[in-house]
Order: sequence, then C-alpha cells, then structure tokens
Amino acid sequence: MKKILLIILAVCLFVALSAGVYYEVVYTDKVANRYVTDLRDSAENLREVFGELENSTDTPLLYDAGASAEARQASGKKLNQSIADSRQALTQFQSVSTELSPIAYAGYTPTYSQAVILQERSQDIVTQTTDTLNRFETAITFLQTYGITLNSSMEKIEQFNQVSNLDTLADETDALRATATRIKTTTDILKQTDITPDLTTTQSLTVHMLTEAADGFDDLARGLDAADDKAVDEAARKIEKAGKQLDATWQKTYTDTTPNLRVLQNVHELNEKLDLVLP
Repeated sequence: MKKILLIILAVCLFVALSAGVYYEVVYTDKVANRYVTDLRDSAENLREVFGELENSTDTPLLYDAGASAEARQASGKKLNQSIADSRQALTQFQSVSTELSPIAYAGYTPTYSQAVILQERSQDIVTQTTDTLNRFETAITFLQTYGITLNSSMEKIEQFNQVSNLDTLADETDALRATATRIKTTTDILKQTDITPDLTTTQSLTVHMLTEAADGFDDLARGLDAADDKAVDEAARKIEKAGKQLDATWQKTYTDTTPNLRVLQNVHELNEKLDLVLP
C-alpha cells in the first residue's frame, strides 16, 4: 500500500512538473512567438504607410514658392490624408504591441524576454512617431494658412502698386480701410496658428510686414481724406516696402526653411527607426 502511494505521489509530481515546464517554457514561448509574429506583420503595414507618407512630402506645399493656390491646396490635402493614414496604422501597431500576455517567471525563457524588449521598444516607437506626426501636421497647417494669408494680402498690395496716380483713390478710402481690416484679420489668424520652432522667423516677419501693410492702407485712407500729399506718399512707400519684404520672406522660406524642416527629416527617418526595432 505504501509503495502504491509513493508511485501515485511520483506520478502526481511528474505531472505537476511537466505542467509547470509546459507552462513556463513551451506555452510561454508559444505566446512570445505569436506576439512577435503579429507585431512584425503590423510593422510591415506601418512601413508601407510610412513610405507613402515620405513620398507625399515631395510636394509644392513644401518646396515650390511659385506653385498655384490650387496646387498648394491639393498638396496639403494629400499630405493631411497621408498623416491620417499613418495615425491609423500607428494605432493598429500600438494595439498589437500591448497584446503580450504577462506571464509570471516568463523571464527565464529567452524568447519571452526578447518579446518583452520588443514591446518596450515598440511603445517607444509609438510615442516618438506620434510626436513626429503631430509636429508635421502643425507645420503643414501653418504653411497652408501662410499661403492663403499671403496670397490674399499680396493680391491687394499688387493691385495698389499698379495705380500710377494715387489721387484717383480719393473716392476709395472706405475700400482702402476695408482692405486694411481684411489684412489685419488674416494676420491675426496667422499669428495664432501653431508652428514648429524652425518656422518662427517666417511667422514673425510675415506678421510684422502684414501689419505694416495694413497700417499703410489705413494711413493712405487718412491721407487722402485730409488731402495730405506727404502722408499719402509715406503710406504708399510703407505699402510698397511691406510687399517687397513679404515676397522676400516667402522666397527665403521656400529656399532655406521648408526644405530643411527638422520635422521633415524626422518623417524621412520613420522607417529607419522602425527597422532598428524590428529589422
């Protein structure tokens, strides 16, 4: 009887040990391998979307100072769609990255330990990429607003510059004041638009010169109402100077600033960073 009990005890112990080994090794590795496979599949989709986002950056909104308003609008729409697609793919990747089941003492198996490391690195990728997409969207939104603001204001300035005899505007002072008001309104919008640090100079210079242009139109209206030739001439010079400096800032932005945006470089590095985590 005692021998039988020992045999039963030995069998139970063997079964328990086998179950423990299966759970801590075989099952754990199975969970880890499935997790890594799912994570790699999700990463492949993310790579494809990141590639499309990078390709979409070769666009007039970022590089072409002479692009038409229609081309810039279409360019911005395409970029915003690529950003939205990237966010969606990143959300799916983040969801998969959190699906590794926690298992007690699973760290004893190299396969599960590697899966935990991949999980931590994948979550870092999600955080970094979210930041990049947010900053890129901020830059795109600003450039769209910048283009709309400058186009509408420069149209009024160029129309004014074509007037050879300022006395002909004596009956148009209300229209001149309305132009000043419109420029001030769009300037306020541009001033309140969020920017990335490397667009600070573009924003501040443009806001300053648009304010000068608006003041010039107000001064011109007052000068014409008062029949003050000196005030009219000074206002005209202020408007003309503002127009030239606005155009110079626009050209410099597209020559020096937008091609070298830090966030643009970050967008181009998204797949490189993903490859470091999941080669």
